[in-house]
Amino acid sequence: MNMAQRLTAARPDVLQGTRTGASLLWSWAKSCTVMVRQRVPRSFERCAMNDPIVTNPDLYRVLFENERVRVLEYLDQPGDATQPHSHPDSVMVTLSAFRRRLRSRNNEVDVELPAFHARWLDAQEHSGTNIGSTPSHTIFVELKEPRASDSAAGRLGPSTS
Repeated sequence: MNMAQRLTAARPDVLQGTRTGASLLWSWAKSCTVMVRQRVPRSFERCAMNDPIVTNPDLYRVLFENERVRVLEYLDQPGDATQPHSHPDSVMVTLSAFRRRLRSRNNEVDVELPAFHARWLDAQEHSGTNIGSTPSHTIFVELKEPRASDSAAGRLGPSTS
């Protein structure tokens, strides 16, 4: 499946219109460059290349989406790793206990969470690896509305507040 087909499958609502193929990808690439240069606050409408549904389609799937939230399911096996991707501010609900190693630029953190816990996740870009002996099964409720201020805490991984 080429990138245009992956984008269309992942986000048909964003990709409606008459452009296809190379012109569509060029438009996405230009918008990503603009987003980086302008240092816009993280919001849900981010570059599709960082969308976990696009970067890791075998591990993430959309369960629900409307104009205010998107709900993702994440399911992996021990040893599975994700490509770099981003999440807006989110609530994460663990459906299984798991151990993961998250990486973002020069930062790395090991996370161990029990099943059936809810945690806040600041907007972030990361990659991760299941370093445990059990599958990771999690629900993410991604907020589409931007944070009220630009003072994001910037923590890597989940927190209790």
